[in-house]
Amino acid sequence: MIRNPRLWLTPLIFTALMAIAAPAKAAEHIYLNYGPFEFSIAVDDLNQFAQTGTIPPQLKFILNRFSPERQAQIRNLLRLKNEVNPVILSRVTYTVTAERLLKRLGDLVQTRDRQNGFYAIRAALLQAAEDSQGLSLLNFLQKFPTDLRLNLPGTLKFVNQLKTTIQETDTFVAELEQETTQIAQSEPPIDLTQLSDLRQPGKLAIGMQTLSLKDEKRNRPLTLDLYRPHTSSPAPIIFISGGLGGERSHFKDLAQHLASQGFAAIVLDHPGSNAQRQRDFFKGLYSENFDSQDFIDRPLDISFVLDELTRRNANDFHNQLNLQLVGMFGYSLGGTAALALAGATLNFNQLEQDCGNQINVINIAVLYQCRALELPRYNYQLKDDRIKAIFLFVPSSQHIYGSQGVKNIRIPVFWQATNEDIVTPLVLEQVPMFNALPSVQKYLAVSQKLPHTRVILRLLDRVTGTNRAMLSDELFKVTQNYLKTFNTAFFKAYISQDNTYQPYLTASYAKAFAQQPYHLTLIPSRQPLVNRD
Repeated sequence: MIRNPRLWLTPLIFTALMAIAAPAKAAEHIYLNYGPFEFSIAVDDLNQFAQTGTIPPQLKFILNRFSPERQAQIRNLLRLKNEVNPVILSRVTYTVTAERLLKRLGDLVQTRDRQNGFYAIRAALLQAAEDSQGLSLLNFLQKFPTDLRLNLPGTLKFVNQLKTTIQETDTFVAELEQETTQIAQSEPPIDLTQLSDLRQPGKLAIGMQTLSLKDEKRNRPLTLDLYRPHTSSPAPIIFISGGLGGERSHFKDLAQHLASQGFAAIVLDHPGSNAQRQRDFFKGLYSENFDSQDFIDRPLDISFVLDELTRRNANDFHNQLNLQLVGMFGYSLGGTAALALAGATLNFNQLEQDCGNQINVINIAVLYQCRALELPRYNYQLKDDRIKAIFLFVPSSQHIYGSQGVKNIRIPVFWQATNEDIVTPLVLEQVPMFNALPSVQKYLAVSQKLPHTRVILRLLDRVTGTNRAMLSDELFKVTQNYLKTFNTAFFKAYISQDNTYQPYLTASYAKAFAQQPYHLTLIPSRQPLVNRD
């Protein structure tokens, strides 16, 4: 059902108007100021360099400061084309999240008279995407509706922030590896040959059924896949909650694996932020790609399903579900929900501060978390005491909860992150929140060279000129192996209370288990790992 019948027309009308009303004179120069000095770069000179490789005289004073290799990278970046559906791009750029991003970028990419370049940026993006030449940096500059002024001090500050973040990430990972080595040396010796390979499925046969439920109080339909092991005793429950735009099928392998190890794995569909919502958004049925209410509804979904399973356990499942032993795996936005169920509370003061005019766009996750400001100010109580342990994979939480918001979490937490995450960056989004957890039993696992998602991997490949996308299947397999192994060990240890799985949760095991070159470090930590005051 179309909530606003005009929504689907907006992108088409805007694109058409921009094509009709496009100025006869687009950007001819890019102006830069450095102190009292102003100089300009002709867009035609950039075009000549991009198309032929020759450097016009006016560009030499800039490009000659770079090595030939860097000049080639700049040329490739200017010509790099992205095949983007202009209608879909228009819908995306009109979301609250994209507008926040573009307005922040507009502080750097301004109009000739130093006005925020937000509207000009959006117009240039849409016209370049509509153009037969495709969306590229060069075409974007050519479509920019006025001469462009680059806020050089602001841009240099942004670049320095980016460099600092990269350096801090590299330093943190190096220090983490050293600390892991020291911890491994102090741990009791482990005979790794005597440990089972948890990458392999368990011996239990499994069955799967899809359930359609409805929470009448919220008028919210829910669909879930329940994977159950064939056992004589009640199976502990593990909920699996995916990220923004996720499909239940994305976690089929993990769910089957956990079920074969003796858990009843439940993969949920969250209507306000699942794959169907994304498809409906791209069709123009919604103005936003996810509902901000899902910050509240996702954890409530878990609690509702637990209530419903408790009610049905005797008749529908012959009491084969152990509803006293419940854990949860949360990926990205699913991790945000897992933290709420563990006791995290929304911190609106933190959000208002972090979502101000100087929003840090290096941390893309903040843009999505800022959507929580649309929620009514209320002391939401989302904790569910039935959840006994949570496993988080690259969750978003730094801004929506902050250190104050997670201070009451007391259950075991396994936190897995990666050093090449540009959506929820390691040192900006992951480490501060891990340090803030008061839980005594908490683990941080950091893998290297693994992206947040395959989509991000393809984007990085295009920007950097690399081709790791050809390794996509390999990277996915490595990620799955890490998730299967440590989810099994963690939930066996803290949900099933089986201490024989503790050796898997050690620095020594992670060091030996890691598949090179995708290094893996694992630290059980009670102290802050890095000081980011």
